[in-house]
Amino acid sequence: MNMIRQGKIWLAAGLLAIGTMSCFDDPTSGLRGGASQLNLDRAAITVTAATSVGILAYLQDQQGNPLPVGSITWTSSAPSVATVSPDTVNLIPGGSSARAFITGASNQPGVTTVTATAGGFSASLRVTVLPETFPGVTAITGTAGPDTIIAIRPAPQPPDTTIFTAGDTVQLVATATVKFTTASTVRFGVTPAYIIRQNADTIIAQSRAPYTGTVTVTALTYAGVSETGPIDIASLQTVSVEVQRARFTGTATVGNDPNFGANTFLTVTAPAGTAFNTVAPLSGVTIGSASLVVLSRSATTITGILGTGQTGQSLMVTNVLVGGTRVDSLRAGSTAAGSAVTITASNFPGTATTPSGNLIDTVTVTITGAGVTFCNATAAPCGSLSVVTINGLAATVLSRTSTVIKAFAQRTGTGTVSVTRVNVSGTVIPTLSTAASLAITATGEANEPGNQSSGTATAVSGLSASGDSAVIWAAMDAVSDARDYYTFSMPVTGTVSVRLSFFGTGSGNDDDNPDLDVVICTTLSGTGVCGYSQDLISGNAASSLANPEVGTSASIASGTTVFVRTYSYYGTAGAVPGLYRLRIRVD
Repeated sequence: MNMIRQGKIWLAAGLLAIGTMSCFDDPTSGLRGGASQLNLDRAAITVTAATSVGILAYLQDQQGNPLPVGSITWTSSAPSVATVSPDTVNLIPGGSSARAFITGASNQPGVTTVTATAGGFSASLRVTVLPETFPGVTAITGTAGPDTIIAIRPAPQPPDTTIFTAGDTVQLVATATVKFTTASTVRFGVTPAYIIRQNADTIIAQSRAPYTGTVTVTALTYAGVSETGPIDIASLQTVSVEVQRARFTGTATVGNDPNFGANTFLTVTAPAGTAFNTVAPLSGVTIGSASLVVLSRSATTITGILGTGQTGQSLMVTNVLVGGTRVDSLRAGSTAAGSAVTITASNFPGTATTPSGNLIDTVTVTITGAGVTFCNATAAPCGSLSVVTINGLAATVLSRTSTVIKAFAQRTGTGTVSVTRVNVSGTVIPTLSTAASLAITATGEANEPGNQSSGTATAVSGLSASGDSAVIWAAMDAVSDARDYYTFSMPVTGTVSVRLSFFGTGSGNDDDNPDLDVVICTTLSGTGVCGYSQDLISGNAASSLANPEVGTSASIASGTTVFVRTYSYYGTAGAVPGLYRLRIRVD
């Protein structure tokens, strides 16, 4: 190649290379100047007390190019709210930024401004500090009493028992800037508290069980500042506390009642913040193991009587409203007025008498109390009729008025007489018993009125035409008086129906459930017995294991002598006599 031509080529290539290099130079290199701004990586942060958050500062030129920060100063406008300190350990490589840590200085909330200054420029951010724990006052109030926490541990470890003495109420008082809301709740561990009173400044709460540990309060609000507005705080925990289970701290006063006597009338008054429930489920009162028969109930007071006396027993109220929350039960504290109640049993305000005490003697139960009546109708407030129980069995009522019931006892024995559904001025008391016992004996019951054999059968009167019936009250035992005979002459050609009623189920399994049978005969066995073989009731239908026994005979000619016999089968030979009712009808 020609040397001149080659030189021209090299020159062109060189110029091209220079031109190409100049195309990739920084087009703003001629515009670079000094620092024009200091920026932070965020404009606002929120921290909690005693926690730290890192913040970065950047020094930049007018085009946003990073410049070495160099010397930087950090300040807080309110060091009592939050402090700021430079990170002198973990330095940013190249010095293109500087880091500092902002730390909440107080458990009381607040707002401060943190400012960074470097290269003659400054940048600021707003710091909001929220409390780490409840910043208000937590106090245990109420009368101190003992309580026990029992923690079950895996076998073979015995239960872990913690015994402590403390009040039964936690009082939480808010601060000037951190307030409670209407949605605030309180928890003891994971268990919701009974809130007695609540407003923006105060919550008074009780625990459902003995508790040691921190208390959690939810849905608080911090007032903040104009730039932030109110700030919601989801939940905070208090300092650790000890609190006994919720107790009833009202009063319990025992007085006299004109119908039931001295020391029989209990008045229970609810304390402030607590109310009795006057709609279902109704509030009730228990003394020891006995439930109070409530005579009156309002939001503040319950009055009533007990059917069984109690001495030095603690009081418990059920379905009580604590700050509007229904509580299943609250027992009086060990030092409260209801911790040791002594009350006399309220007895039936009247008498129970019998002429001579025999089983087939009328028992007369009479009310003598003022404003007290039997329930003789199913209308309100009664719902059902009064029942008289003698020796554990419902007596057979012969007649009743508002103040007198006449009845037969079902079995012999000695004991108090109880009466259900006694109306005391519109309040129906479920059951009351007489103070004195009544003796019902077997004396004179043998063959009264029934006799043991067909030859001495008791004549039945009053059966003279079709449709006539006779009712017989009598008694049988298991041995000496285990059968009764009755006889009459058939007034018309027709049938005889019988209905035998007694006590128990009729199963014959035991003395409380005897099996009583009845048969109808017009012929007797060779030994003069009216038995199952002579029974004119088809299939011995009135000789089953039932109560009552009911049966109807085949047709019987007019003028025929008819025998009706009853049998008794008790569980044991020593069974005491029992009452029965036999109705005989001719059709």
